[in-house]
Amino acid sequence: MAHRLPISRESQTTSRTSAFTLMELLVVTSVIAVLMGVLVPGLQEGVRTAGQVYCQANLAQAAKGWLLYLDDHHGAFYQGVNANLDYGGWIGMWGLRGNLEWTRRPLNPYVGLPRIIEDIDGAPVFRCPQDFGGVPGQPDLTCNEVMGTSYQTNLFLIGQTQISLNPPRVRPLHREINKRLPKMNISRASEPSRLILMGEYGWMLQWGAGLPSSPESEWHGVPATFTVAFLDGHAGFMRIRKGLYVTEQYRVLPFAELDAMAIALQQEEP
Repeated sequence: MAHRLPISRESQTTSRTSAFTLMELLVVTSVIAVLMGVLVPGLQEGVRTAGQVYCQANLAQAAKGWLLYLDDHHGAFYQGVNANLDYGGWIGMWGLRGNLEWTRRPLNPYVGLPRIIEDIDGAPVFRCPQDFGGVPGQPDLTCNEVMGTSYQTNLFLIGQTQISLNPPRVRPLHREINKRLPKMNISRASEPSRLILMGEYGWMLQWGAGLPSSPESEWHGVPATFTVAFLDGHAGFMRIRKGLYVTEQYRVLPFAELDAMAIALQQEEP
């Protein structure tokens, strides 16, 4: 008959103290939960900040591409119905669906890219890493997927040669702007270091009174704040004020001779 070996008091003590009690497990779990609550928001903020910095670097590179383009075109900006969005990048979903105007992309060669790119990963300089979309009617797609770029240029510099006369109170100002747009040239642009050239897609939605905007287009987690590039080539992260043409921090209007009229008419929209 087998005999059990006696267990020493030391072994019994060791076996009892080597295991966690329920209370100890609860304490450890609580500590981990507290640490996660402290660290996760910091990590999320770090990711947002990294995306913002990456986005600014993209916009600064694109802005310098614009300056090279302007040098080759006697200072004249690219014009067209969708020039504010089809200036650079890959051809996007609209181009893949056979809309040839979205294959133009004249800025691509000035940032070292082929003129026509059909691969969504082929133009990283025009894609914000935190592009969460915000295109009206396209809730499940990023701006880059739809249009081939995450960035929208200033409609007072590039794009349609006529802008809307709405809202009615700014019609006199917009009529004066429309007189100047068909012959828009960099030589007519005032204060390049303050004049916004381009920015994340949502910046023009936020600025333009009456245009639809949404939290989805505020990609870096700060309301009404976007990465933008200026006509002198530098980039920044700033709050965009709806409906204001000229502020202390920046200007959207390129024509200094219209500043007095713009300031008299502008009203910040809610």
